[in-house]
Amino acid sequence: MTGADEILHQRLENWGAVYQDRYRKQCSPGFERYRSPDLYHDGETPRVLDYRDAERVQTAWLKLGARDRVLLGGWYILLARPEILIRRVNRIGPTIITRHTLEHYIRWAERRLAQHLARGAKTCYASKHNSSWFRVSV
Repeated sequence: MTGADEILHQRLENWGAVYQDRYRKQCSPGFERYRSPDLYHDGETPRVLDYRDAERVQTAWLKLGARDRVLLGGWYILLARPEILIRRVNRIGPTIITRHTLEHYIRWAERRLAQHLARGAKTCYASKHNSSWFRVSV
């Protein structure tokens, strides 16, 4: 991985961490309220998230095609298992993605996102069409 690829990967990890809270499955309120911090603390120091950069990545992500949005959103935000991500992506178009080619297609989607980020993607609002894949049940 080159330095630019590593920086893009860190930005995508940050984007995923920021948007995971918005789309993750909710646990019961009793668990959230009454759990013991001693039992559930994972020992890692809390990560500082860059919300502005995550918004820039989100704006560029909205300009991608449907397949690239599903690939990157499923990989970085939903943290979907590969077989679920493959099934979801293969519903979109004629190209069949397999377990062996999944990483290749993710890297291609990352490159296209990097091109949009380099152009300085302008503000774009998510339409029902752009964000509908989050509401699709698996």
